[in-house]
Amino acid sequence: MSNNNIYRVGLIAAILATVSWFVYVFAQMSTPAPSGIENPQQFFQTVQEARTVFLFYGWSGVWGILLGIPYLFAFYMAIVERAPMVQLALLFVLIGSSLAIFGFFKPLTLVYEYLPMATTTDPELLPFLKTAADAAGEVMELPWNLGSLLLFGLGSGLFAFYAWRASIGPKWANACGLIGGLAGIVWLQAYVPFLVPMATILIATNILAISIWAIGLSVSLVRVSADYREEAMIKRPLPPSV
Repeated sequence: MSNNNIYRVGLIAAILATVSWFVYVFAQMSTPAPSGIENPQQFFQTVQEARTVFLFYGWSGVWGILLGIPYLFAFYMAIVERAPMVQLALLFVLIGSSLAIFGFFKPLTLVYEYLPMATTTDPELLPFLKTAADAAGEVMELPWNLGSLLLFGLGSGLFAFYAWRASIGPKWANACGLIGGLAGIVWLQAYVPFLVPMATILIATNILAISIWAIGLSVSLVRVSADYREEAMIKRPLPPSV
């Protein structure tokens, strides 16, 4: 696959990832917080009533992460010759993607695994089932936070930094990537209390800035690659006539 095709795939992935993240934001705002419900029966009833929203919340996050890999790989291909240290950013995003995806398995596991058990089990066992669901969710929080920090903070921020230094793509796009990467510090909010009041603004900035960067840089790479191929075709000598 030529770099031009890689950049085109990256652009499509960036657009679809952005759509996924907008669905995620909408679903997150609409998803109830059953973790604060003490009554086990009411807990699972809440999940049942909001089942569709939980699924949108989980799957949009999963696809948002998976669709980020193609465009980040395209950025890596464009940057690595001029800035070999971008390999560090690629390592961060690959590890971050593997860890962050666990966070979106939390609502999916709740709907696909625990909810069916709750509807068929003895009501007396519901408190134990809720305890198990809460424990499973807590286990997923740490890798989610760490993975999000690596993927949407350090990884994306370093990609934008190296693209800026290597003059790959427009400065405004890479500036958005840097802003989004810096806003990724929000994923430390569980451990840094002073970030909590700013969490909503930082999360919105993180998602929006990285989405603009991903699409903007992808469009630039596709255009530059297409112009380069067109120029090469013009300069290519004609075959000798027979």
